[in-house]
Amino acid sequence: MTGEGKRTWPDGKIHEGTFVSGRLHGQGKKTWKNGDTYEGEWDRDVMKGQGKRVWVNGDSYSGGMLKDRECGQGRYIWANGSQYEGTFLQGKLQGQG
Repeated sequence: MTGEGKRTWPDGKIHEGTFVSGRLHGQGKKTWKNGDTYEGEWDRDVMKGQGKRVWVNGDSYSGGMLKDRECGQGRYIWANGSQYEGTFLQGKLQGQG
């Protein structure tokens, strides 16, 4: 599969966007069965580059991604309105923000 499309997985995940050789590559969106979403850049089915992730509990993250994890500069907003803007490494807050 190459080009624009949508792929639904047996476990309920949905990938929509640009595919290259059967993998999401470039801009795209992933929706998990529970309703969590990620929309942004992809590299062969891996979240990489800039994007936004939204969890069904109301938390959200926008910023850099690397190997499916928050990485680089970004902003995390918790459902209660608290937020952190700064550096992330392997999905964790790093340093002052």
